[in-house]
Amino acid sequence: MTAQQMERIARRLAGTLAAAGVGLGLTGSAQAQDKVGTSAMAFSRIGIGARAVGMGGGQLAVANDLTTLFWNPAGLTRLSGTRVQVDHANWFVDSKLDWVGGSVNLGNAGAVGVSVTSVRYGNIEYTSDATPDGEFGSGRTFSPNDVSIQLSYAKSLTDAFSLGGSGKYLRESISQSSASAYAFELGMLFKTPFRGVTLAASMTNFGSKTHVTGNDLLQPVTTENPARDDDGSTMLNTQRWNMPLAFNIGVSYLPVSSEQNELLLAVDASHPTDQAESLNLGAQYGWNKILFLRAGYKNLFLPESDEGLTLGAGVQQKLYDVTFTFDYAYQTFRNLNAPQWLSVGVQF
Repeated sequence: MTAQQMERIARRLAGTLAAAGVGLGLTGSAQAQDKVGTSAMAFSRIGIGARAVGMGGGQLAVANDLTTLFWNPAGLTRLSGTRVQVDHANWFVDSKLDWVGGSVNLGNAGAVGVSVTSVRYGNIEYTSDATPDGEFGSGRTFSPNDVSIQLSYAKSLTDAFSLGGSGKYLRESISQSSASAYAFELGMLFKTPFRGVTLAASMTNFGSKTHVTGNDLLQPVTTENPARDDDGSTMLNTQRWNMPLAFNIGVSYLPVSSEQNELLLAVDASHPTDQAESLNLGAQYGWNKILFLRAGYKNLFLPESDEGLTLGAGVQQKLYDVTFTFDYAYQTFRNLNAPQWLSVGVQF
């Protein structure tokens, strides 16, 4: 099979993926709105990376750092050498979000990457029907947490076209109960013949249903048989929930690109199966490939969204054969504290 044939097949696949997302968006908006809050593993929606967050989450067609593992695995082919990146965010209330990723470019064999996401919600005091305000003085607490482990592979079919896929395992835990699931993601990236324009599409969180299991679901059962004086227990059977499947399309445009100045614009459109459609808008200005300023707007047109304006900045410095990146982002929320993101990356 020639490179032209491979690209033709890939373009058709990408077109089908994008058309499916747009078609669902045009026909299923009202249905999706009715299904708000009906999917599990909500933490998998949280956008990753100070650079990406600073640009309002408009990252699908940008793919310029390791968080492309989250946004679009096809972007791995754009990353040269070996890279490692760590991200941290002070999320809502006392919760913390941490992400670590790594990738290796294998040349003609493609590129591979791995990442781990962890969300920790702090210590919460146990309560009961008898003590709804907490078991004061008992010191009994539990620590809910979420974890996602992802493995990705991408390959350039031509100089302009690449495809990527990811498989991931997700787990949510609270006290003595937990839920787990598996998901698959597919992405494409196409550098168009138009100067500075890149198109992208992805399907995220296509996976298994999940439900909660664990000892917290063990409930006492009192017998009404006078011949027996022993009580038993039963395990509650919980409902199964879908993953938050979403179809996304994006475009990035580089109107200014020189050694001293660079301006990058990006917009993503997302159609989740359990929410209304929305847009993420982002812009980045780079000076001498050292200093970067960013701004964006997240979840535009999403009804009653708490998210909105984002701001960010970054520094990139090369020492010998190693490049270091430091990025910061500030994300506004209408009714909650504003998360702040920090990223540190190394390329060698």
